[in-house]
Amino acid sequence: MPTRRRVLSGVALATVGLGGCLSPSSSDSSARIADLTVLSISDEPVTLDVQIASGGEVLLDETYAFEPDTGAESGTGELVDEPWMAEQGQYELTVDASTMDETVTRTIPNRGSGCYGVVVRVRSDGTVDVPMDAEAADC
Repeated sequence: MPTRRRVLSGVALATVGLGGCLSPSSSDSSARIADLTVLSISDEPVTLDVQIASGGEVLLDETYAFEPDTGAESGTGELVDEPWMAEQGQYELTVDASTMDETVTRTIPNRGSGCYGVVVRVRSDGTVDVPMDAEAADC
């Protein structure tokens, strides 16, 4: 498991250049997902159901359970590494969190073609955000 410092530094890098990240993507653009991190910094226990689909096919359908974040050196995070992540495509990310009533959905790419670093993060207040970086370092 990665250290808390490593996961949080990845989050910091993933939040760089988020301007316009909620703008719709072009229907003809495609992307590769270089990094996918699922983490919680909530002080409450959290369960996340994360699904990623492309072209009607479900590529990832996982449940992640996190204990409360105690501020320890090793954080509560999961790095996802799947073969399909190396393929260019259009992806639909759906997140259901035990801390929220609403479902969070994001489209990848959200700012045109590229190689994306994606973080699914439960914040300390229990809300879910999904920062994305279209110029991920692992590409």
